[in-house]
Amino acid sequence: MSDSMKERALMEAIERHKHRVFRVAVSCLKRRQDAEDALQEVFIKFYRFAPEFRDDEHEKAWILRVTVNTCISMLRSPWRRLFAPLPENVPSPGTESQWMIDLVRSLPAKYSIPLHLHYYEDYSVREIASILNLSEGTVKSRLSRARKRLGELIEKEETLDG
Repeated sequence: MSDSMKERALMEAIERHKHRVFRVAVSCLKRRQDAEDALQEVFIKFYRFAPEFRDDEHEKAWILRVTVNTCISMLRSPWRRLFAPLPENVPSPGTESQWMIDLVRSLPAKYSIPLHLHYYEDYSVREIASILNLSEGTVKSRLSRARKRLGELIEKEETLDG
């Protein structure tokens, strides 16, 4: 593939997937700055590897898998431990209140990522298992635990509000 074709494919992929990649990265990394770094890294990989896809769904799954893997690598980085997370509000399209978005973001990544992929990206348990390289049972368990934790957090918030 020529460089001009790769550049055109990259620009089209960025336009189609930038918001999705950013939302998943924020869900995983919890910080806007880190999510922006992950977004750049994902599209650098897209350009570097210039994969060929069967269809749009295959491309979307590849992008999300690379996003999750990039985020996991960033979370494991020793540099990350040097910086304390900053509170922030990340805008997200949809009808959910910022309160609910903040609750989902407060969950550990192992729960927030499957939750995000299932409810925001509309992936099935089987598809999430493939993207995250987990068994379907593990994905079901994490979704169940995430819903339980969200319920507990909501109940706690309601008790505090009185």
